[in-house]
Amino acid sequence: MTVVILGAGIGGLTTAYYLLKLTNYKIIVVESSNRIGGWIRSERYPNGLILEQGARTLRPKGEPGLNTLNLIDELKLSNCIQPILSKDPAAKNRFIYVNGKLHILPSSLLSIFRKVPPFSKSLFSSIFHDLRSKAKYVEDDSIYEFVKRRFGKEVADYAISPLICGICGGDAKSISVNFLLSDFFDNEQEYGSVIKGLIRPWNWKKKHDLILSDTAKRALKEKWSSYSITGGLETLPQALSTQLEENGVTIMKNSTAHKLNFRKKMILINENEMPFDFIVNTLPTYSFVNLIYKDHFHILGKELLKIPYTSIITVNLVYQKEVLNLNGFGFLVPPSENLPILGIVFDSCYAPFENWTVLTVMMGGHAFDKFFSENCSHDYIMQIATENVEKILKIKDSANLSKVSIMKNCIPQHTVGHKKRMSYIFNYIEQENLPLFLVGNAYKGTGINDIILSAKKTAESIKNYRNEKKDEYETPRYVVQSISNVDEKLKKYVCDALGKFILYLQFKYSSLFFMKKPERLILNEAIEEGDDPPYLTVGTEVSAKYKGAFCEAKIRKVVKTVKCKVQYKNEQGSALVNEEQIKGVIMPGASVEIKQLEKKEAIEGTIVKIQDLSQYTVVFDDGDIATLRRTALCLKSGRHFAESETLDQLPLTHPEHFSTPVVSGIRGSRRRDDIYFLFSLKRNRFIRDDNSDEEEKREPKIEKEEDMGKVVCVEIGDKKKTKDNWFPGLIVAPNAQDSVKIDVEDEYLVRSFKDGRYYTVPKSEATEFTREVGIKVDNPTLKQAVEKAISFLDKSDLPPHWDRDQLFGVPDFPSDIDASDTDSTDDEPREEKDHFVAQLYKFMDDRGTPINKGPIISSKDVDLYKLFKVATIELPTEINGEV
Repeated sequence: MTVVILGAGIGGLTTAYYLLKLTNYKIIVVESSNRIGGWIRSERYPNGLILEQGARTLRPKGEPGLNTLNLIDELKLSNCIQPILSKDPAAKNRFIYVNGKLHILPSSLLSIFRKVPPFSKSLFSSIFHDLRSKAKYVEDDSIYEFVKRRFGKEVADYAISPLICGICGGDAKSISVNFLLSDFFDNEQEYGSVIKGLIRPWNWKKKHDLILSDTAKRALKEKWSSYSITGGLETLPQALSTQLEENGVTIMKNSTAHKLNFRKKMILINENEMPFDFIVNTLPTYSFVNLIYKDHFHILGKELLKIPYTSIITVNLVYQKEVLNLNGFGFLVPPSENLPILGIVFDSCYAPFENWTVLTVMMGGHAFDKFFSENCSHDYIMQIATENVEKILKIKDSANLSKVSIMKNCIPQHTVGHKKRMSYIFNYIEQENLPLFLVGNAYKGTGINDIILSAKKTAESIKNYRNEKKDEYETPRYVVQSISNVDEKLKKYVCDALGKFILYLQFKYSSLFFMKKPERLILNEAIEEGDDPPYLTVGTEVSAKYKGAFCEAKIRKVVKTVKCKVQYKNEQGSALVNEEQIKGVIMPGASVEIKQLEKKEAIEGTIVKIQDLSQYTVVFDDGDIATLRRTALCLKSGRHFAESETLDQLPLTHPEHFSTPVVSGIRGSRRRDDIYFLFSLKRNRFIRDDNSDEEEKREPKIEKEEDMGKVVCVEIGDKKKTKDNWFPGLIVAPNAQDSVKIDVEDEYLVRSFKDGRYYTVPKSEATEFTREVGIKVDNPTLKQAVEKAISFLDKSDLPPHWDRDQLFGVPDFPSDIDASDTDSTDDEPREEKDHFVAQLYKFMDDRGTPINKGPIISSKDVDLYKLFKVATIELPTEINGEV
């Protein structure tokens, strides 16, 4: 087996190192430059001076940090470590530059109870801000908005924003909180508050299965804050390189990969083709996509290119005397200060250089394009650095030594939606069965520790890859061995035949084979009973809702979230629990065991209801991709058109000859459904026939609400308490929220424009909402809700993530079909329009340019018939005497 690793940075070298430990594979590391280490570069001088251009220290925190210390011990570098203890000034004293002054950030328990500039309140008050603030239930958010919502604007501006600049040079207003602070984000989503989540006992200590080395144990015992390495951080990749080459690993420097062919398992390096079994990419995404063979560029390549990168500039300044009056690690500058620098590191404070002062000025990042250009000179950069050093640190001496380093596109930015993007990328690689593994700070972590741990797990995955595939494909062998009295030759022949047959079935019906046993059991039982399974798996063929119609599609990716309402035995009540807490078959009525988070023992209960909250990414038959909820999917069944019915066999040219509506249902009219079919036809949309009495019986009875769609004012508590004790709400269908049951005669089900929640409101207490009421509002939060309500009244615009189908209990028809069309008794214009649309689709199909998707302008479907009438109006040939 041959593993080719692209890139000899810290990710590539550590992947090769762990593969060397775990396997006996042939390992080849390909590096385009003449050095190893990537962005880690330590400039060494004869007098012992070391200038770091990239990272300079590492933190021994958590599993990633302890794993790196284990690696350092294995490389026999533990004697080179220079620890920075938690009590040292370099660890305690970290500054922030705000309003023209340097302020020390709180670093002790007592300091968070005091008001420390630039904060107008103590940081302890932020805890109460988090406990009081309402949660925002979203899939992801920016770190800035999250911290501002939970802890206040000052914490977001003066603590988090500069911290993000120091970590990745990014803008906190675009970086994903679900990726970088996933634990905090999960606490808000699950408990409604970060603090409430942190005080849970099971969140106090995260376990790992690492066996700690002596150095790692020492770091925990002595409470290291961070550490550097004698000779510079580049000592680490150099030690790795030496270890690899001594054990037969090939490191090809000055070698460039040009093309990657996964089908042939060949990679073109320089001018020579090289076979491989696995590829590990540690290159930046913008470099790797140039290698991908055309079959995967349009999906995998485009997703990888969505990861942006930023450039960093570092300026090392050396003074042959002590010119710095501060003792600490350095300071950071918030983006609100609008300065061209990100911060300055006091290198000589954590690594003393005998009365010398060494500083590193960091610039660029998210503001690179604002203050610098691609071709700006080193003199210009040096001028900006020295001006800010003099302005902020009051150092007027000239540096005895300086060095400018421009690292273009060096740090990936994990923007909002990054975790979802990564899930899509890794699922695509798995589903396409590509022998590809991705390592680096663009994917699963930002720091060196994260990259090293990712490399270790990747090596373990490569080691187990072959065994997993072997078990998967040898499934038929166990079937044959269970048959007694079978000749060995016949057994082998039957085994091979069964293997090929099941592989064929796996390819054609991938959702039914090689699942985990519980999933296959659930699916089979659901199919036998004629009901949909509680959740769907990758590869399942479905009908997916697209603009109100159901289209043939296949599930490509699943972000699984299943919740079950369970009734505990012995009248212990009921609860809504995650699927992971349930032991047993997940289906309504099943007896299961429920794991309690607060207690170790499990409780017996019965599943009452299953809620599939998963996100399904589906691929339609024409190549379009969409991410949908379960409510927009259904399994292909008898309710679909027969596959033999082609476009030519349907009465396109005479829609008036349809004896029964092609599209039907309990809701809506026949006339609207006929037209709706014309908009759905070319995408092979499959919709149930209303002649099916059985399906009508299964369809739940819909309770009607005459005032549905009206906006009302809902009061909260006593009117005398405050003038802002109300919110505007939208009256929705009584069955819009399954968990809420109301008395339709006396109550409204209302969804609040203020917080998006559902409320049951007595009809006698709901008053009509008007513009005059909204004008008097001063409260900012309530004012936003009023604006949403007015937008709905004026334009029928719903807030983001509100599902019109769910709220009003009616299908979302194309915008060019007015409500008046449903009740119209004038059949002449309607028949003319139907006939025109049918002729247009047939004409375009006959000429070889079928309409696969109706034209859309500003997210609204274009009425083709109206467009045709406007374009063919007979204009007068003479206006005011002019032709």
